[in-house]
Amino acid sequence: YQRRVREFVMSSTQQSSAARSSKCVFVGNIPYDATEEQLIEIFQEVGPVVSFRLVFDRDTGKPKGYGFCEYKDPETALSAMRNLNLRDMNGRPLRVDFAENEKGAQDKQASQWSRAIPQIPSFQPGQSIQVA
Repeated sequence: YQRRVREFVMSSTQQSSAARSSKCVFVGNIPYDATEEQLIEIFQEVGPVVSFRLVFDRDTGKPKGYGFCEYKDPETALSAMRNLNLRDMNGRPLRVDFAENEKGAQDKQASQWSRAIPQIPSFQPGQSIQVA
């Protein structure tokens, strides 16, 4: 856990000055039952929220567990990142970071918090296994 936090802090400090001047923050690890209203209430603690957008799966209509919060200025967005990162919401620590503008970068940003699940090959009974 400490390593993941350290990696997050290091990656945050290495971000470009363009990202640091953003008025929008990425919010990850959002509980699936959370509403935009509940999230706005939390994110208004650091300043007025211009907009909040939860991201939903196109096929299922279910939330993907991340979203974006826009503030009126970069200073408020920075305050949100500093003060609301790892904030508990329904037993889950929210991940708050600077948002990147490109859609591909948003997907990359969302996936950096998901844990990789190793693929375990399936074997048939009697099948021999080669070990290198």
